[in-house]
Amino acid sequence: PPILLGGRTFPKAEIELAASLKGAVARPTARVELEALGVFLSPDAAGSPRQKLRLDVGLDPVEKSAAHKASGTLSLAVDDQKAPLVSGRFGASFPYSPLVAGSTAQTKFDAHIDIGAALAELPDVVELARARAIGGKLAGTIDLRGDPRDVTAEVRLAASDLKPDGNGPIDANVKVDLLADKTTVDVGVDLAKSRLLTLSGPVGLAGKGLFAKAKAGLDPTLDLTLLVPSRKLSSLSALRPKLEKAPGTLSGAIKLSGSAKAPMAAGALALSDVTTWSGKVAGAGVDLKLDEQALVATIGVGAVKAADAPVTIVATIQRPQLDDFRRKDEADAPKRDKTLD
Repeated sequence: PPILLGGRTFPKAEIELAASLKGAVARPTARVELEALGVFLSPDAAGSPRQKLRLDVGLDPVEKSAAHKASGTLSLAVDDQKAPLVSGRFGASFPYSPLVAGSTAQTKFDAHIDIGAALAELPDVVELARARAIGGKLAGTIDLRGDPRDVTAEVRLAASDLKPDGNGPIDANVKVDLLADKTTVDVGVDLAKSRLLTLSGPVGLAGKGLFAKAKAGLDPTLDLTLLVPSRKLSSLSALRPKLEKAPGTLSGAIKLSGSAKAPMAAGALALSDVTTWSGKVAGAGVDLKLDEQALVATIGVGAVKAADAPVTIVATIQRPQLDDFRRKDEADAPKRDKTLD
């Protein structure tokens, strides 16, 4: 029925479901097996491969106890002839039958999810065109533990040999830990096996009481630091070939604060060790400040620090203009995806 599919129709798809429930209300045994197989990506395009979703769940009573345990597996393949893109296992424990009122309030759960793909080998469909063009490999894991009130999580993602627009390669590692009192972020990005930037620090998103907070709306505080380690500007030619002969050394640091909905930033980027025509060693700098009112960029030419430069240019963009640009960019994103072919 279209109501179950958000109004969409999938003429090249089928679904199979098997479910059983046995025993008594106080001591049930249950099994659910669900498999969906069909062309959900670019369903109207010729030659689009089928995707496959498989879900298996079981519920069993614990021997010599009123408790029950549920366990299951999940897999998602974007091409049913290849290994799953996402696979995982999950489990839950109940102090007594989940069919009895109040049992779910004391549930404890855990889950482990594996992600892995060679991006260039993803199906040749519009929805995945951007990922295919970048190439490389993506691998990662997600681990969750919690109950109906609190949750903790560990996210580990690694991308390797990415080549946007044929340039690179870029490698990235992402480490995110959702703890009881905060979330910690540690991201490292390498360009041609040399560190390009890091992003690290705490975020005001606590696992304790997270579900109740989510219902009220989340806007976690930010306390992150973006570092650009010192490197030759010419090394960026791996991303922008025109920089192959660019002089100088690039470095910088930017502090991110505020909140997810209203981020703020302050910091600077510097270009040093530039020899001018007169033989003098100079440079250039950019001071950045984003607050509640505007984004202000002060560009200084002739000195590493913009404030010390003999020539400065100040550019200001008001916050409402930034918000309008972001909304327009988000609205245009689906149109860009459709034209990537």
